[in-house]
Amino acid sequence: MTTTTFANNLYVEQHQVDSNPTTHIEQSTLEYLHTAFLLYEYKQTYTKKEYRALLEEYGWDKGSGEERRSLRIAENFQAFISCPEHLAVLPISLLLRLCSHNYKILIDELKDIPIGGLTCGLVLELIEKRRLFLRAMNQEKKMATGEQHQMEIDTIPSAKLWRMTTRQGCLPRS
Repeated sequence: MTTTTFANNLYVEQHQVDSNPTTHIEQSTLEYLHTAFLLYEYKQTYTKKEYRALLEEYGWDKGSGEERRSLRIAENFQAFISCPEHLAVLPISLLLRLCSHNYKILIDELKDIPIGGLTCGLVLELIEKRRLFLRAMNQEKKMATGEQHQMEIDTIPSAKLWRMTTRQGCLPRS
C-alpha cells in the first residue's frame, strides 16, 4: 500500500490526529448534532429579532440551507437531545434521510436500540425494509384503485358505455 506524504510527514503525524477515519466522522456528526440542538433551543427561546441577531453574530444566514437542515434534524430527533452520542455513528446524510416523510417512523424504532447497538448498517437495513413496505403498499393501493375502476365500468350498461367512450373520443366513431 502506498501512502501519500505531505512535506515528508504522514498526515497523521503532521496533524497529530487519530488514524481511524471513523472516529473523525463520529466526532463531526456529534458536533453537528450539538449545533443543531443549540440552534433549535435558540430559535425556541429568543424572539425572531434576537434569533436573527444571534445568527448574524455567529456568521450564519437566516434561512440558509444549513440552518434549515440543522433545525430539521433537531426537531425530528428531540428524543435524543439528552444523548446525542447515541446518534454519532450515523452520518448527517443518513439523519436527514430519516427526517423525510417516509422514514420518520423509523426514528421511534431507534429509541429502542440500546446505546452502542446502533450502527449505520442497521439503520440502512431498517430504511430498506421500510422502502419495500411502502412500495408494496403503493402497489396494493394501485391494484385496489384499478379493481374499483374496473368494477365501476362493469356496472355501466354496454350501450351507455359505448356512448360515453365515443363522446370522449376514446373510441373511433364508425
